[in-house]
This record gives sequence, structure tokens and C-alpha cells, in this order.
Amino acid sequence: MLTGLILASAIFALSLRSAFWNELQNSYRTSFSWSPGSHFGRAIGTLREDRGDACVILGNSAAREALDPVRLTAESQGRGFVNAGTTGGNNLVFELQARLLETHHVRPRCMILAMNSWNMFSGGRPAIAADDYLALLRWRDLAALSYRPLSSREGAGLAAGLALPLKSQGKQLNRMLRHNIWQWRASMGYREPLARYAYFPGELDPAETYLYSGKPDILAKQWTELAERNRPYQNGALYGGAEERRSLEATLDIMARISPENIVVILPQSAILESASRISDPAFNEALAKNRSRIRLIDCSAVNRPEYLYDEGHLNERGRAVLSDVLARALKGQDGPCVEVGSAKPTATGSHLHS
Repeated sequence: MLTGLILASAIFALSLRSAFWNELQNSYRTSFSWSPGSHFGRAIGTLREDRGDACVILGNSAAREALDPVRLTAESQGRGFVNAGTTGGNNLVFELQARLLETHHVRPRCMILAMNSWNMFSGGRPAIAADDYLALLRWRDLAALSYRPLSSREGAGLAAGLALPLKSQGKQLNRMLRHNIWQWRASMGYREPLARYAYFPGELDPAETYLYSGKPDILAKQWTELAERNRPYQNGALYGGAEERRSLEATLDIMARISPENIVVILPQSAILESASRISDPAFNEALAKNRSRIRLIDCSAVNRPEYLYDEGHLNERGRAVLSDVLARALKGQDGPCVEVGSAKPTATGSHLHS
């Protein structure tokens, strides 16, 4: 009896998701507060509208804060850019992002994976359900991920999210309902604050493009604390894991399937994390080797002046502007602090990768 009810619920949930799949995904055109999955869902909507003309940036919070798609578009000839960078954990989130683009039939003109080699640390799986990615996924997408999240400790929650009718979309749909009620009442002349409809302060506010924009830099003032917080990433035993290597290879495989031009960009960071990258570089280069002939590798680690950094690994507004401009030049094959690895151009000061 119980098994039958569970099976019926799962079939009903699958039917609902299939029937309203496009409508459910379109709800993410409105992104509330800050949620990685909601942010990425909005990027998917934008990319689907661009019909293959855009270049999409994948990555974690460092990528999100580092690259300005407006400046990149202005500095590039005929390219438009969408920054879909979200947040951590380790490089497994990049595979999740690439898989989402593939399952939503996004075929960008080019793809940029913006990262650092130390992102391949072990034990940092992304929280698919908690970060709101699950609403954008189907059973087959989870099964296709190289790190098998359905077999992890999160697996039962993921299965429940897909099996129960609209459970995974519930948060977004609930927010949309409350936001639409506020809009409708405003159109009727009721001047109520949006905060009245939020469960917590800022929940229904439009999502910020850059989380650290306008905040004072903390790198110099909190150097000691930041160095201590990141000390674990200088442990060489964290790198070289099979799961992380397979995931990066899978990410690059997906990118090659859905886009004709693929680029890995090494982001600038402070000396606190640069030492971690030097330790992890051998594992990164080994993981990159299988797909090296299919990608361009551009090292921008030299754009790391302290005044460009908000904290140990995120650029501030000034750094974002500088990096976006110099990367745009590098993408066109021009000289600058962003160096294409494997080219005949001289290595910039601060670059540490080898071909």
C-alpha cells in the first residue's frame, strides 16, 4: 500500500514537472534575494533567449565577482557575455552548471570556465537541494553527474525533492506568488512595503549582481584571520582525488559537446590562496591533460594587485573592471597581463601555470 502511494506520487510529480517544465523554468527569470540555483536559473533563461549568440561564464563566487559581462561585451567584437557564476563548494559545481546548460538546450557561442586550480580540493560537493539547483534538474541529470549525488548522503533528500509533486520548485513558486500579490495590490493603489510579504528581511528583494559590491575591502585589515581560515587548502593531500579529476574532465566534455569554443581562465587571487594553487597545480594540469587540445587556457593570475581584491579570493569593483578589460583583449589574441598558456607570448609576472 505504502509503496503504491509513493510510486503514484512519483508518477504524478513527474507528470507535473513534464507538463509545466518550461513554465517552471521561466519562473526563474525573476531571481529573489541570493540563491545560487535561482541565480543560475535566471542565467539559463537569458541564454535561451540569446539563441547561441552569447558566451557564458561558469564558475564559483570568485568568477561571479571577477568578470563583468557588460564590460566584456563592450570590449569584444560581436560577442555578448552572460556571467552565470554562482558559489562553491569545489569544482564539482562546475560540472553541475555545465550539465544544467546541456539539459536546458543552451548552446552558447563560447564557454568560459573561470576558476583556480585549488578549487579541486576534495570533500567540497555542492549542496544541490539546499542551494536550489534541484528545481532545474531531472532524474536523468542527477544520474549523469560523474560524482553520483543520488548515492551520497544527500541522495534521499534529492530523491524526495523529485518524487514529491513540485517540492523542489515550491520555494520559488511561493516567492513568485507573494511577489505577484504585492505587485497586484500596488497596481490597485495599495502602497505596502514589499518587506511585508517577506518571511525574512530582503527575501523578495531583487538579487544583487555582485554580492560584495559597495562593501569596504577586508583583505588588508583581516589578513591574519583570512590566512588562518584558508590554511587547510595548503594541504597537498586535498588534491589529486579521482572524483575531482573525473568531474573536471566531465565538465570539459560537456562544454565541448554544447559549444564550439571553450576557454579555461585562471583567476587572480591574493598570496593567501596563490600558495594553495601552487600546491594544487600538478593535479589540475593532470586533470586538464585529456582535454587540453580542445580548450584555450588563459592565465590571468598576474592581475592580483592588493588594491584589486575585496578579500583573499574575490575581486572588488576596480579589480573586476581591470580584469574584464584585459581578458577581453586576451580573447582577441592581444598581449597583456592575461597570458594564453601554450602560446609563444612571454609569461607575465605572477603567472604560474605551464602548458
